[in-house]
Amino acid sequence: MLLVKLPGTTPEVPPFMRNALLATQGLMTCLSLFGMATGIGLFYLRHWARISILIWGGMSVFVGLMGISIVFLMSFLPHRRLLICLRRACKRYAGFCLSFTACRC
Repeated sequence: MLLVKLPGTTPEVPPFMRNALLATQGLMTCLSLFGMATGIGLFYLRHWARISILIWGGMSVFVGLMGISIVFLMSFLPHRRLLICLRRACKRYAGFCLSFTACRC
């Protein structure tokens, strides 16, 4: 299915979106390589691998809880006040994620 040639009438992807998609693909590749290295480090009982897996586990729990809370609040969206609170929470969460990635560089 990946080798199928697309017709020439498909719309052209904007340059920014193409670059964003390539950057996302590169980030996911780096994260998967780091995950494989962590797995190998766990097999060799490396201390840094244990710390890494604890950090990733904690981040996964945090992201999961945020997702569950957003899905729960989506049922109450017709209420204007709750919608404003949800927007603020999403902005804070996005800011937290961006600040965390900025600190890790």
